[in-house]
Amino acid sequence: MRISKCFVCGNRCLGLKGQDTICDTIFLQQGHEDKKVIKAKAFGECHLSCLIKSEWGVFWARRIMENFVQVRNYAVIAHSKTTTLLRSDKLRTTYLIRDDGWIADIHDKALQKSTIVNAGYLLPVKEVFYLPLSDMPPLIDEIKSAFQNRHHYYLRDLLNALALRPYLIYPIAIEKGLLRPLETEASQELAISANAEYAEFIPDELVTTIWSNVDIWYKPRLEDY
Repeated sequence: MRISKCFVCGNRCLGLKGQDTICDTIFLQQGHEDKKVIKAKAFGECHLSCLIKSEWGVFWARRIMENFVQVRNYAVIAHSKTTTLLRSDKLRTTYLIRDDGWIADIHDKALQKSTIVNAGYLLPVKEVFYLPLSDMPPLIDEIKSAFQNRHHYYLRDLLNALALRPYLIYPIAIEKGLLRPLETEASQELAISANAEYAEFIPDELVTTIWSNVDIWYKPRLEDY
């Protein structure tokens, strides 16, 4: 995970799974709309909350869908209201594409480890987090101090410090999220590298649709959020 900027709002984009996405130019074709996207620089990383409210969400949903079906040969396994579910058995992954641009990819193992919460499920996410913060030395000091004192820093505090909380599409997914220091990472003055542990939220009806169409053994846990 590396920090970038949302092409819609221009603010930082951390690349959080389930909150942000990448509209990659690999999905583009040679049409008039595609040329318009290139001219407007409406591609790259973005907050999902920004994308679905923008003029570009419907376009990107369509292009990604076309690529998954026509190029990658992913099978369309179901439709749930405005969301299409696609499947790659080889990758053991189910892809969700909503008409407005919301997108998610769900590996079977993540679904097996899911936690039941109000109106949906939380799927665990673990990844390496790299955050250049040369413009915010006090925040770097705060995070490093937390690493030394309690060996973690709350992800929600980072999002508040960066004024990114309003861009979360599913805030519940990061409420218990943590950053933990890398064991072998050399100290950096202007950046933070850490292991990120948080969750991805998937609405209940979509998880139910996956289970109805994919043979996945699961035993979700109940948790009080």
